[in-house]
Amino acid sequence: MTSSFVSQVGRLLPEVGNAFPLPNMIQTDAVINPGNSGGILVNMQGKVIGMNTATINSQLGGSTSLGFAIPSKTLLREVPDIIKKGTYPHPWLGLSAITLTSDLNEAAGLKPNFRGIIVDSLAKDGPANKAGIHGRNIDEFLQVHGGDIITAF
Repeated sequence: MTSSFVSQVGRLLPEVGNAFPLPNMIQTDAVINPGNSGGILVNMQGKVIGMNTATINSQLGGSTSLGFAIPSKTLLREVPDIIKKGTYPHPWLGLSAITLTSDLNEAAGLKPNFRGIIVDSLAKDGPANKAGIHGRNIDEFLQVHGGDIITAF
């Protein structure tokens, strides 16, 4: 057993060998090494709050003490499908986006308090790409152009 701290919840674990980034992860300083992922993460009351899953390794090798756990609520939702069907169909848009700021709004000719996201890039043949969504482009003069703005789903 190792004592550790949860340093953040709701983290997006970047795409590293996965088909897509892992959302809503619990970040912890628990040391997670190959062979001990899949262990439980418990709170001070002994309740299971997640399953240790991944770590970000340093360039020098070894642990960086930056571990990630899948929240138990996610496991309760997904595991029954994995047991029954062998897989869980994750919703996926296939895009990366940037939250609009007053500076981006000004550059796009929008009101300063306009809210939404601007599509930055698309996964080739991903759902957003197939639906005709457009990402931002950089021209030969390194000027950024376009990118659809999404205000609601």
